[in-house]
Amino acid sequence: MNFNIRFILCLALFYHEALWANCGSDQYFDLKYPNDLKVGPKGGFSIPYAPFYNKGLFPGKQRPSDAPANTGLFWVPKEACQKKEIDLLIALHGWRSFKDPSGNVFLKSKNHKYIEGIVRKHIDNGGAPLIIAGPMNDVGPRSNTWLPWDENKKVGYNINDHIEKILAILKQNNIEINIKSVSLLGHSNANCAQGLFRSAMELNKEQFPLYMVLSADGTCGTSNFISKDFLKMIEQEKNAKLFHMWVWHKSDEITGNEIKKGKSGVNPDPDVIEKNKYEYSRTWKSSDLKFYTYKLKVNGNLSKHTHSTVPMDLLREVLPRFYKL
Repeated sequence: MNFNIRFILCLALFYHEALWANCGSDQYFDLKYPNDLKVGPKGGFSIPYAPFYNKGLFPGKQRPSDAPANTGLFWVPKEACQKKEIDLLIALHGWRSFKDPSGNVFLKSKNHKYIEGIVRKHIDNGGAPLIIAGPMNDVGPRSNTWLPWDENKKVGYNINDHIEKILAILKQNNIEINIKSVSLLGHSNANCAQGLFRSAMELNKEQFPLYMVLSADGTCGTSNFISKDFLKMIEQEKNAKLFHMWVWHKSDEITGNEIKKGKSGVNPDPDVIEKNKYEYSRTWKSSDLKFYTYKLKVNGNLSKHTHSTVPMDLLREVLPRFYKL
């Protein structure tokens, strides 16, 4: 082989290895978005953070320098570099607990939800890889989360801006990949305050196709928290699905009935993951396979289910079923 050709091939191989050098292991990337967060009002906070609440909300100001850090992150599995496109899961939390204000609610901290551990097991068992994003909103207990973007004030959460920021950081790190689909998980007040459903509605679906909206334990008093417009959007989007899972709150029962209203369905759902079937007291799916509502037992065969466990319970059911290679 001609020396020049061999040299070019070796150079190309070296460049290819360098390009993907960052993908030898799972990675976390900092993304402090939204980064314009405020300090919340009194109530539901632990003593070390009392100074942040003495005057209630701090309107129009950045949070004080000694407030808990904004730990927005996203997680990329090592398998991402073997793909031309990959699914993205964005997880929105509810009221932020200040009993343990450090760390991200969903990622990197085993004191919190640590959902990448569940996704890693899913991938190792032959499932499709996902990027997981855990944006942060530390407005705090008894405050709305994931407020609409306000162009004048430059505050709030915009899902399309968030995704573009993720892609920009990946590109900076020589990870060139397309987003195959976007799924959103909302826990607690991310449901009640409409952040989950508003973000799903506002998603640029031509650029980022919507796949799953995962509603985890709304805990919204006695209110139905899913609008008819949102349900109609799910019906109209070709591949979109809604999966609702809850433990005991009245609002979730009302919402589950609203999901089922006027639809034919199957009860119980015969496609429940076998090892999970005794974790539920009720399962239902629509005949068109676009809507699901499940009620967990408080004490299942595998574990005790609480408000805090529902996001993980939900992922253990949906990942093997809907994120296959």
